[in-house]
Amino acid sequence: MTAKELWWSAFGGEGEYEAWSFGSDADGLAALVLAGKKTATASAYPLYELEGEPLPQAGDIKTPRLIRFNYPSADFAA
Repeated sequence: MTAKELWWSAFGGEGEYEAWSFGSDADGLAALVLAGKKTATASAYPLYELEGEPLPQAGDIKTPRLIRFNYPSADFAA
C-alpha cells in the first residue's frame, strides 16, 4: 500500500499527508518501536531552519527536547 492509499483509507483523503523514510532501516526501526524498545528519535536542529519548518512545540506529537547531539542522556539513548 502506498502512502497515498494509506492516507485515503485512514482519513478519506482529507487534508495533506507527508511521507518520509524512517531511518536507513525502516522495517527494523518500526519493529523496535512496536516492541517498545525504541521510544525516542532525534532530528537535526539546523534542518528545521534550512527547510523553513517551525520547531515542534510541547503537546505536539513530537515533543522537543533540545540536547547536544554527542551528549544524549542514558535514558534518551536507551
